[in-house]
Amino acid sequence: MITEKPEIILSEERGMRYKINQMSCVIICGWMSFPYIRSVLNLYFLVFVFGIWLITTDLRWITSKFTKDIYAIIIFFLTFVPYFLTGTLRYGIDGPRVIYFIFTLFFFGMFINYYYMYFKKDYNSLGKIALVSTVMYSAGALQTVVGLIRNPGASRALANAGAEYALKAGYTKAGIGSYGFIYAAMFLLIVVMYPVFTKSKLTQKKYKYISMLAFFVLAAAVFKASFTIAILISIAGLISVVFVKNRRTLFVYMFIFAVLIFIIPQTFLAEIFIKIAEIFKNSTVVKTRILDVANNIFLGTLSEGLTGNRFDKYIKSITTFLKYPLFGIYGPFGNLNASPSGHSGWIDQLAYYGLATGIPLIAALYYNIKKHLQFFKKSKYLGYMTVSAFLFILLGLINPSITVFDIGFMFFCIIPAIPFMPYAFIPNSELPDNIDF
Repeated sequence: MITEKPEIILSEERGMRYKINQMSCVIICGWMSFPYIRSVLNLYFLVFVFGIWLITTDLRWITSKFTKDIYAIIIFFLTFVPYFLTGTLRYGIDGPRVIYFIFTLFFFGMFINYYYMYFKKDYNSLGKIALVSTVMYSAGALQTVVGLIRNPGASRALANAGAEYALKAGYTKAGIGSYGFIYAAMFLLIVVMYPVFTKSKLTQKKYKYISMLAFFVLAAAVFKASFTIAILISIAGLISVVFVKNRRTLFVYMFIFAVLIFIIPQTFLAEIFIKIAEIFKNSTVVKTRILDVANNIFLGTLSEGLTGNRFDKYIKSITTFLKYPLFGIYGPFGNLNASPSGHSGWIDQLAYYGLATGIPLIAALYYNIKKHLQFFKKSKYLGYMTVSAFLFILLGLINPSITVFDIGFMFFCIIPAIPFMPYAFIPNSELPDNIDF
């Protein structure tokens, strides 16, 4: 991809304010990417660093004409005001903290990305975001793998709300990544090999080696953590980026896949899943869950075992939303005693707050994805971005990903920055007139 050289004044790039802004952004990315740092420096530290980042930005961006996804996400947050005023602002048993803190962190990366990528066109800062995040996620993944060798069920225990607090605290202090870290690492795993295969003249060998090393460490962490969906999505994503080049090819392969599902005999599909399960014979959890899927396929149903239980929860969330479609269970005409299942991020959000917040959320996701696909339309990274966007939406349908800020920050901030990794130590003023991705 060839794009115009960013218009950043040389004096600004050399100024102390600019350097502090970059450093604070790097610290934010490090905090988001490395579980051990979070165990030592709490959320208040992140808020403090964010304050520094904000006041050192070019404040004209706050009054500039935002892209449509930014407007939509601002409206999304404003729709919670009436619920706050009526005292019904909450998110299930977790109360309002999910909206105050988790949602803010989930979508925070959207603003950082907009500032550097679209407002300032600061490709050097984007390169630092990509490089630091990749290195820190790799370090976190390595620490997680070591921790899981000693405590095989640690990641799953950290994801279990009912697990003993002291046990979870010990795993956290050991730097072992939990549900959010593993699923965010899953997305990075899918796109991090792009610098290895890109033919850009600015991509030095050191970035290829860093990306390659990150790939293997992240893969080890994802597979060792034994989250079945994360493993299956990782495999699907890695296969997809080989074939998917843009939206059109994605839809073509989706259609072919759907047709094959209907024409291939159920017994054959079940056998495929059984073979896959055998690959994970050393992971009882993963093997059991994949065999459960195979059993449901063989029986031609979605009502048996763990698969049936999860499907029932999806149905419960959909049913709750359809009963209270406009303002959800917390709004007018709602029912505070009703509740979705908590297993589908997007559908649960609709069930809690209806289309009143759902429409701005859908618009924000649509325009954000569209914006990036348009930006990378002439780059080979378009396929990686397309696959990542599809899997991000899919994960939100089958898992409660909207309540996991790691995933949001990864998708909105880090993934779009990966192609800029080679520019991490090249000042914007020294970049060539035409920048090649």
